[in-house]
Amino acid sequence: MSYLVQLLVSLCITLALLIYSPPAVALAQTNNEMQMSAQEFFRAGVEQMQRQNYLEAVQDFSKAIDLNQNFSAAFSNRCLAYLQLGEYESAIEDCSQTVNLNPQNTEAFLNLGLAYYKLGNYQAAIANYHQVIKLNPTDFRAYYNRALAETDRQNYQDALADYNQTLNLIPVNETFAAAEVYNDRGTTKLILDDNLGAIADFDLAINLNQQDYRTYFNRACANQRISNYTAAIQDLTIALQLNPNYAEAYANRGVAYYKLGNEQLALLDLQKAANHFLLQQNITAYQQTLNLLKQLKTQATAIG
Repeated sequence: MSYLVQLLVSLCITLALLIYSPPAVALAQTNNEMQMSAQEFFRAGVEQMQRQNYLEAVQDFSKAIDLNQNFSAAFSNRCLAYLQLGEYESAIEDCSQTVNLNPQNTEAFLNLGLAYYKLGNYQAAIANYHQVIKLNPTDFRAYYNRALAETDRQNYQDALADYNQTLNLIPVNETFAAAEVYNDRGTTKLILDDNLGAIADFDLAINLNQQDYRTYFNRACANQRISNYTAAIQDLTIALQLNPNYAEAYANRGVAYYKLGNEQLALLDLQKAANHFLLQQNITAYQQTLNLLKQLKTQATAIG
């Protein structure tokens, strides 16, 4: 049983999605007919981006670039479209061209960092976030994204420092974004075994956004670590109300019920967890949950 419990604790770390930068502003029109045509394609590309038609946006930005090889905004926006399509190498090429044409473009550096992050090149991602901060020391997105990269590099103290700076700079009206930051800072504290500090951050995140099932799950994990299984069950129940297919929440709640001596509910939740793991084709977790179920049933039979 201890092996699965350890596995489930490792599943508590749920990082938020990175913040995407908005499309760059269109260049001013000129009287040159070729430039006007390029800008018409550019505007069409921006409209496609707003409709989330990213492939069509790439095509329009490419036409704009064909007509104007120095169209920095077209490269920048095509980079963003490639990011949305998951074509990170192409995004790096376009954003690199953008900063060559406009070294002051913080959005391009931010997107470069995101593309490198998605490819697992955290050092390159951090270098680009450094550049954003150098150009604009108050851009909270760069600190936040750098914190995520530092977390993946297991530089947890550096990540905490960046999360703190993010919270100092984030606008007061960005409540959902602030909730993400508190959730991520909480998960980092959880990694560092600061369970009470993690719970405090998850409390703040939930106060700002009561609809994020991940935060309830993470707070439940922290409460399980300090053996507060009743509180963990309450949070896992809310998480399941928000996400009824959350296999990990069923599994963790089953473990919590077992710790409180409620074997019937424990077995019921673990069976639900196994069913959802199977539907999600997570065969490893499915088999481990079945093994735990078998072990608990054997113990219950022996006790009976």
